[in-house]
Amino acid sequence: MVSTNYQYDIVIAGGGMVGLSLALMLVQEIPALQVAIVERAAVTHQPAVTGNSFDSRSTAVSAGSVELLDALEVWPALARHATAIRTVDVSDRGHLGRTRYSVANARAQHTLGALGFVVDNANLGQALLAAVKQTGRITQLCPATVTAIAPKAQATEITVEFEQEQQASQTLRAQLLIIADGAESGLRKQLGIGADINDYGQHAVIANVHHSKPHQCVAYERFTEQGPMALLPRGSGERGCQSALVWTRPESQLQTTLALSEEDCLAQIQNTFGYRLGSFQKISTRHHYPLKLSLAKEQVRSGLALVGNAAHFLHPVAGQGFNLAVRDCAQLTAALAEAHKQNTWLGSLPTLQAYMAKQSRDQFATTMLSHGFNSLFSNNRKPLQLLRNLGLLGLQAAPAAQKDFFDQMMGRGMARAELNLLQRYLLRKQAQAELAEV
Repeated sequence: MVSTNYQYDIVIAGGGMVGLSLALMLVQEIPALQVAIVERAAVTHQPAVTGNSFDSRSTAVSAGSVELLDALEVWPALARHATAIRTVDVSDRGHLGRTRYSVANARAQHTLGALGFVVDNANLGQALLAAVKQTGRITQLCPATVTAIAPKAQATEITVEFEQEQQASQTLRAQLLIIADGAESGLRKQLGIGADINDYGQHAVIANVHHSKPHQCVAYERFTEQGPMALLPRGSGERGCQSALVWTRPESQLQTTLALSEEDCLAQIQNTFGYRLGSFQKISTRHHYPLKLSLAKEQVRSGLALVGNAAHFLHPVAGQGFNLAVRDCAQLTAALAEAHKQNTWLGSLPTLQAYMAKQSRDQFATTMLSHGFNSLFSNNRKPLQLLRNLGLLGLQAAPAAQKDFFDQMMGRGMARAELNLLQRYLLRKQAQAELAEV
């Protein structure tokens, strides 16, 4: 029998996109749960004010993730801010290797009319915050920080410190603590959980660029000898002439790139990318962050789980980070829903290990996709150049293999847990519609 001596059933440390998505999944699947989110940033529900993770970057949201966000009733508010990806174009600069995949190739499975969508993090964050507020069943503790964690018998005690002087600190008792505080997770380090880190010696330079030709809802991945360059369609439907740029730069060239004048920067981007989007005419403020592969050596302990970048931080080359995290959240929610149904302690190690057993294959495949892409295409050795170009040409010539490859990238190989979440959502919507007709 599970104890009832808890302030909350689940506490999530981190109120970014992953933490909010997980909280929504949990209360939708297990309505009786008491869930709290601890977030260091001051959270408001005003569109102009955003938390730390809701920045100027854009996220490529896969078709599978969109369906889950729709199931959480987040997508309708977000859709008007999203730009469809209807084609993905992958090429290798200076070589013949190229593959192009469009929604027409996968029409039988893609009911959204797109392979995925590009959304600004600020808009995604605000849509999630609005959905959290709408539920009325998720407590947001902010601005606050988890400062101490103490495992107990069938519980985890969590010390939370608030920024307001009148609320110095509070100790919470929960069945389960879920850590979602980012790639540089201080809580993971505090718990002595190490991480396997592969520092790529690269930085991602991000900005929005304007170009003379419309993007026509095409997402480009252009590989170069110094790392990949991605251009994601942004705004105004197919006729939009703006894209979100993710430009991989060697660490040794980062400061030189940031110091370039707008004219010189656009010229370098043009030289790297070519003229598929016409001429580049304008670029927004450039930001950057270091690139590395970071994999936590433990993702679960008794009473504890890590999700999102705290568990695995990937190179953005294949746009997999957020989408993998959403799938992790769906699988974890399914495991916890089953435990709740059986009246089992939610922090039970066997429950959390069962979640990892089901999700580890997806994590491994996605991590290898991201890491392998960057390693293979950021290498100037002739044998590898030949291998990658043969691979791209082979994908273009083999529709079945191409479809399998891009379905993995676009999140279509959905886990059983995700399918169950969607099925239950559709049944609820059907029941609501039938009641409305009575």
